[in-house]
Amino acid sequence: MLRTAFYISVYDSSLPFPGGHITTKMEKRTLAVFFCLYFGYTVITYVRKSVSFASPSLMETENMDKSLIGLILSSQGIGYSVGKLLGGVLVDLYSPSTLFTASLFMAGISVVAFTVCDSMSMFVVCWFINGLSQGPSWPACAVLIKQWFPPEKFGTWWSILSTSMNISGTFGPLVSAFLLSLFDWKTALNAAATCAIALTGLAYMILDDRPTINTSDQKCVAENKALGSSKSWKEGIRALLRQPLFLSLCVNYMLVSTVRGACTDWGHHYLIDESGHSNLTGSSFISSQELGGIFGSLAAGCISDYFMSKNASPYNPRTMVILLCTILHSAFMFFFLIFVTSYSSYLSISILGFGIGFGIYGSITLLGVAAMELTSDNQAGTAHSIASLFANLGMVLSGYPLSLVARQNNWYTAFLLVEAVSFMNCRCCCV
Repeated sequence: MLRTAFYISVYDSSLPFPGGHITTKMEKRTLAVFFCLYFGYTVITYVRKSVSFASPSLMETENMDKSLIGLILSSQGIGYSVGKLLGGVLVDLYSPSTLFTASLFMAGISVVAFTVCDSMSMFVVCWFINGLSQGPSWPACAVLIKQWFPPEKFGTWWSILSTSMNISGTFGPLVSAFLLSLFDWKTALNAAATCAIALTGLAYMILDDRPTINTSDQKCVAENKALGSSKSWKEGIRALLRQPLFLSLCVNYMLVSTVRGACTDWGHHYLIDESGHSNLTGSSFISSQELGGIFGSLAAGCISDYFMSKNASPYNPRTMVILLCTILHSAFMFFFLIFVTSYSSYLSISILGFGIGFGIYGSITLLGVAAMELTSDNQAGTAHSIASLFANLGMVLSGYPLSLVARQNNWYTAFLLVEAVSFMNCRCCCV
């Protein structure tokens, strides 16, 4: 089979991976897996945001208002929350590489189905299915990264992988704006779907669950996974849910995701409707957030790994970095609301967007890492999916509910509420 041809027999069983010596061939194999995950998840996140990017055109051509777009986005958020929770459990029990590949394929198919819908109910159903199908992708990435890379570098590699969503967020609005200037919204969405489906075959051939192909090693891994799933999995999850730190991380994840969803989904509407800026300025604000997110994710991962290696206290240094990132995005959000007017320059708006993105994505990156580090390897996917369930609840709250606030009042009032959530997030980090 083609997939077997990609599998390289280089594992040194005398030195357990991660933490042991990695041969040159294994390094190449590991990088191949990483880049496949990186590009695959970049496409998945672009597909996820494709309707948001095309929402101005969709509202114009399909005669939708803000609340209907918010309903579509919230339906995806609900589906994504359910899929991510189920996916986190499944990746602990089954093949994460297979789940990632299936998620990539179904994400593309559901977008194609969305473009042929002709009623509001079908739009909502198809975008719910899109969110549901994408749910297992990030838990699968999390487990694969933890299996393929040493624990002392887990935060760094996780943060690098996290920048994939920022890459799609940075260039996605620009690519969508370019496509929408030439074609209609259906063509823009189908372009994203084509990329996802095309990458499915490559992911199937390259990805494997762990860097072991020795028969005895595979047997040992299978026995350990079966033991964990049959005897200790439920007990480990119960113990995790009783940890105050884990519950605090979950609430923090929900609040920061509410702020993230508001800024990425509605930031351009705020600038256009409240401040009278152009669609290009709105798209550039979103892109600057994602660009800041790239640097924020990398900085948070590398800095927290450094302090973890030097830490001698009983406190987790990752939580301190999370607090600093939360304070940062709250401050920049405050400046955005106070100082941005119709006379604000393109550069000043982009700088504020960069600062917001830096803090938001720095926090999000470390929240996922911290949640997985509180439990064992065979429960890591489930731990991450539980934390992510709270995150996606925050994304749902930033969709339809926030659009209702904007419709009843205005976008300025809606974003004042988002800033209040941001300050609550700071308080939660201090608990």
